[in-house]
Amino acid sequence: MGIKIEPELHLRVNGGHISARRIAVLTAVELSGSQNKAASLCGISVPVLSRHLHEMESITGVPLIKTDPKRTILTPEGKEILKQYREYVEALRQIEMPTIACTPVSSPLIRKAADRAREFMFNIIESDDCTNILLLQKGIPDMVVFDDPVHVYNHSIRNPRDVHFELFQDTLLHHDAGPVYQKLRYGAQRIGFNYLERKGIEYAIKRVVNSIEGLLDSGLSFFINRSLLKRLPLPEEGFISSPSFNHSILALRLRESMPITHLQTKLFEVRQEKKH
Repeated sequence: MGIKIEPELHLRVNGGHISARRIAVLTAVELSGSQNKAASLCGISVPVLSRHLHEMESITGVPLIKTDPKRTILTPEGKEILKQYREYVEALRQIEMPTIACTPVSSPLIRKAADRAREFMFNIIESDDCTNILLLQKGIPDMVVFDDPVHVYNHSIRNPRDVHFELFQDTLLHHDAGPVYQKLRYGAQRIGFNYLERKGIEYAIKRVVNSIEGLLDSGLSFFINRSLLKRLPLPEEGFISSPSFNHSILALRLRESMPITHLQTKLFEVRQEKKH
C-alpha cells in the first residue's frame, strides 16, 4: 500500500495530519536506532513515544518502523515522510527566508523583533528545546533560542565559532501540591527537577503536558517560567521562587547574514525595552 504525502506546515499524509512534533519523533528514531534513546532525545517516556508512533501508523495506514532485538529502524514509508518534510524545509531555505527556531517562552520576543525588521521575512518555527535540538542537528535553523541554557553551552563546547547571546533572564516558579508532578514541555524544567533531587525530595512525573492552562486545574505540582505565567490572569501568590531557579534564555546564531544581523539588532532593542 502506497502513501500520498503533501508537504505543508505540518505534513498531510493519506488525509491525516502529522505534526512537526511527531516528525521530530521519527527523526529521533532515525538518528538513534533505538526507541529508548529516541525517547530520551525527545524528553518523553518510551510509552509516550510508542503512542506517537502508533498514532502516526494509524494515520498513514502503513508501518513506519521495524523493530528487532537489536534496533529500531524506519520503514521505506517512514523514510519517505522525513524526506518529504526535509525537502519542504529546504525549499523554505532556498527562498532566502532565514529560519528561527524558538519556544513559546521566547516566541513573543522573536515575533516582535521580526515585525520591526520589516525589510526581511523570517520563517519562525515554534516548538520545544528537544525538537529544536533535532532541527539544529539537521542544520535547518539560522538561529535557535533555547529555554534551557545547558543546550547552548553543550553546543558551544563542540562548535566554539557559533555565536550565542542572552535574550533575557527568566526564572522558574514552583507550584508545590505534593510529590506528583505534571511536566510542561516548555521552559528549563531540568533546573526545577534537579533542585528537587539535590534537596532529596522524592517526586513522580505523572505526565508531560503541552498547554500552560492544562497545568492549572490538575491539582498536581509543576514548574512554570515566570514569563509564561505573566501571560495568564493569575497572580504569583502560591508559587515558590528560589535563586536556584534563575537562568538565561539564550539565542544561538548558527549562520551570519544581513537578515539575521538585523533581527539580532531588533532583539537587543526589544530586550532593552523589556528591562524597563
